[in-house]
Amino acid sequence: MRYTVEMGGRLVDVDIEPNGAGRYRLTIDGGTPFEVEAESKPGRVHLIAGGRSVFALVAARGEGQHVHADGHDAVLRLLDERQRRLRARDAGGFAADGAQVVRSPMPGKIVAVLVKPGELVEAGRGLVVVEAMKMENELRAAGAGVVSAVRVAAGDRVESNAELVVIEAEAKA
Repeated sequence: MRYTVEMGGRLVDVDIEPNGAGRYRLTIDGGTPFEVEAESKPGRVHLIAGGRSVFALVAARGEGQHVHADGHDAVLRLLDERQRRLRARDAGGFAADGAQVVRSPMPGKIVAVLVKPGELVEAGRGLVVVEAMKMENELRAAGAGVVSAVRVAAGDRVESNAELVVIEAEAKA
C-alpha cells in the first residue's frame, strides 16, 4: 500500500508491504526496500530495522502526528491523493530538479492532448483530457514552464499515476 507523508514540509512516498507477524517491507521515495519489525501500543511504536531498535512516542497534534524518536522530533501528516495533488499544485508542482510531472489521477482513456513539446504554458493551462467513469477530466499545469515531453496520445488507455506530460520550469534570466 502506498502512502504520501508530509514531513517537515516535504512530501515523501512510502510503500508498505506486510510480511506477516509484525514484519513489513518499506520503500521510501522509490529507494531500496528494507525490512522493519513493528509493535504498536497506544502512544508509542517500537521499530526494529537493520538490527537497530527505536522507540517512537506518537501524539496527535493539530492535523498531524507529533513523533519523537531517537532524539528527533517531527510532525507527520498522512495525505490522501487529493491532498497530495493540492500540495504539489500549491508548491508550483515542480520537483527539486525543476520538472513538473503531470500524472493521471485515475485509470482512463486519453480524450485529447492539448499541448505539444516545446510549447510554453502558464499555470492553469489545460494539458490533457482524461475520461474516467464517463466523465472528462481536464488536467492543468500547476506552474508555468515549457512542455519537454508528452507521453500519451488521444485514444491511449492509461493507469492511475501514469506519466502524461513533463514541464520544465522556465529558466530565470
